[in-house]
Amino acid sequence: MERFMKKFLIILCGILTIGDANAKVNKSNYANYWGASSNTNDYTTNEENLFAAKDRLKQNEGTYGSDEGAVVVVMARNIYENGARICTTQIQHANRGGDFKLTYHAKENYECETVCKDGYSGADCSKHEYDECDPSLDYQKIFGNVIFNKDFRITSGGDDSLIDEDIDVFTYDDNPSEKRKPYAIVLGVVGTFEHSLWVKPVLVRGDANGRWSSWIDSVTSNDKRTILCAPGYQLSGNGGNGCVPSAKCQNSTKESQLCDKYKSVYNSELHTISNTKTNDGCYTISCRGEGYGFNNDVELRCVECPGGELAYVNSDGLCAKCDKGKYHKNGDNCTGEMTSYNKDMMKSNETKQCWLETSATEFYNCVIGNN
Repeated sequence: MERFMKKFLIILCGILTIGDANAKVNKSNYANYWGASSNTNDYTTNEENLFAAKDRLKQNEGTYGSDEGAVVVVMARNIYENGARICTTQIQHANRGGDFKLTYHAKENYECETVCKDGYSGADCSKHEYDECDPSLDYQKIFGNVIFNKDFRITSGGDDSLIDEDIDVFTYDDNPSEKRKPYAIVLGVVGTFEHSLWVKPVLVRGDANGRWSSWIDSVTSNDKRTILCAPGYQLSGNGGNGCVPSAKCQNSTKESQLCDKYKSVYNSELHTISNTKTNDGCYTISCRGEGYGFNNDVELRCVECPGGELAYVNSDGLCAKCDKGKYHKNGDNCTGEMTSYNKDMMKSNETKQCWLETSATEFYNCVIGNN
């Protein structure tokens, strides 16, 4: 009776639905950008517990009664040249009275994130520039445990409204010579980290026993791994396997942690952010440009520090001036001691008579002992 009802529902859905409810989009034209071969013999690396939970494979207990096996994965719903829209997705080996296919299910609480290759950004990763970053974005928290979490599995597979009608794959075959073994090559996530995702072309194979019992049989990949980075992040150097903040992202991260007094005046064109935090756990800023500092501790307006040779920028970024008798020595602010003349020294033939110099520069050099 149950199977009769299922067959009746399938016929009814066929009447009500025009076209393929699971319209996979062939993105074979993007295969070279991701190293996706169409030869299924190239996919020999087992991705169990990386792309799909091992205990969900080869299980026909699934989403339509107990005869359609399914796995929850993290994969590309939309594949671009330089990135992808990555989503939690359920792949189900559906059977329709002997007609077998892989279907892809959407769900309201399935998360999606657009993630790009190093140096790209934008809604479809077409902008060749780094984006602003959000330090709170954490792919490990978003995607890290979904393949093992049974709460993410859809248990109403008979509802075709849950099937994603627009899913990108590199290639697929819902009607192979081995009738009950459809397959598809998708762009799957095989490594999840805080600010990066490892993706590979993944071959997903189905299998079945008879007309009603089907499951996901295997998930395998080739050796073509691509690392995608969070917005504002770039590939780590020296053969690293992750992503680190780009210069743009570093400043953006620090900008959110500026000391209160600097938040209202900070301008990336006028100021640089310190590399280390203060004891209060925040970052300070200073004026860009040699010899420029803040005019005072209230306005914090960048000016060229007055005072000529005796002017400098102190550790708080403020314009300052050496005390009387001090000068800049060997690049250190106000560490040099000027020669102090008295009457006897000025009368002595053994003392340099700096006061006799005819130019301000010669006098200054004489006083600090440069001649």
